[in-house]
Parts: sequence; structure tokens; C-alpha cells
Amino acid sequence: QFQFETNVFRFRKQILFDILMPNLIWRVGRVASTIRKITMFALGTFLVKLTLMTTGKSNRFDWLLEEIAQIMPLLKSSLDDFEADTRMFTCQVLGFIFVLFQSQQDTCLDPTIFQDIYHPLVCRLDDAQDLVRIAACKAIEDLIRCTDKAALRGTALKYIVESCFVHLDDRDKNIQQAVYKVLETIIKADIDTPVVQAHAKKERTRHRSPELCDMLLNLK
Repeated sequence: QFQFETNVFRFRKQILFDILMPNLIWRVGRVASTIRKITMFALGTFLVKLTLMTTGKSNRFDWLLEEIAQIMPLLKSSLDDFEADTRMFTCQVLGFIFVLFQSQQDTCLDPTIFQDIYHPLVCRLDDAQDLVRIAACKAIEDLIRCTDKAALRGTALKYIVESCFVHLDDRDKNIQQAVYKVLETIIKADIDTPVVQAHAKKERTRHRSPELCDMLLNLK
């Protein structure tokens, strides 16, 4: 077991870039679609496994964070995959990567990467599958936490907040709660609370119930 884990960590870049990432490239056909789905699940498992193997080690994910620009284009394209499971697994992988940034002291996601990924990720709130929508909400939460406040403010934050308030009134309470957590994260991170609460005041009388809007208005 120890030798296996040592080899996995030793060859982590080869596993990621030579085995996993090439199989995420879009190709036509059901077989290719299934391969992408399985590979995205494997990528998530691989990252979790690495986390467990390297717990307690300093700078254990520096290598991955340094290569993030190479990984993001494939993850971005996978958000729009035909397979719902692939889209869900992609949201989970993105969320995991964003959590890694949070675990690195004084490390934020590159603003260029944020600008490139936030829009397609927020678009998953309109997904036909609720499990994808919930996974997207969790990923957006983690994206907000790992991004510098200056990069979030302005157009990006406005788009995220406006999209969230549309889905805060969803028929499914699980979706409502997932979206609420995104807005709660924005307020608690003290990014631009007035923007969120202004929308809450405006939407509370338009939603089926004002409860979640009122909860946002009472957050400090």
C-alpha cells in the first residue's frame, strides 16, 4: 500500500496530463461520451486520493495549482457536455480545485481564470438536471471563497447575484437551499453585501415566499 501511494504521488503529473486529461477531450460518439464521464469521475477520485495521501505535508498541491491554466479549458468545455453525469462530476472537480486554493495560505485564483470560468459555471444553474444545478451551486460557493474580492466585484458579482435570485424561487426546495448558500457566502465574505440585499428587498414580494429573502436581509 505504501509503495502504491508513493508511486501514485511520484507519477501524479503523468497520471493527470498523460492519462486523464487526454480522455476528457471532446470526441463524437456515445463511446467517447462514456469515456469522458468515467474519466471525469476518475479525476475527482484521483484528486481526493492525493489529498488523503498528502495530509499534513506543506505545499502538497503547489504543482497542481501551478498547472491550473492547462486544466481549466477542458473542465470548462466539460461543463457543457451532453452527459448530465459528466457535467455534475465536472462541477465537483472544479469545486474541489477551488477548495485547494482556499487551503493554500495567501493564494487566490488567478483573476483571468475566474473571468473565464464563472459564467459557464453559473449557466449550469439552468441545467435540466437538478443534481447538476446543486453541484454547480456548491462549486460557485467555493469559487467565491478562493477568488480575490476585487475580481468578484462589479459585473461578475452582479451576474452571479441576479442569476441566483432567479433560482432562489425554484419549485424545488433543495435548489432553493443550494442557491441560498451561494448568496449567504457572498454576504459572509463581505464582498458586496448591499448588492445582495438590494436584490432581496426587490424580490421578496415577487417570490412564492419571502422567507429566504428575509433571511438574507437579516444576515450580517
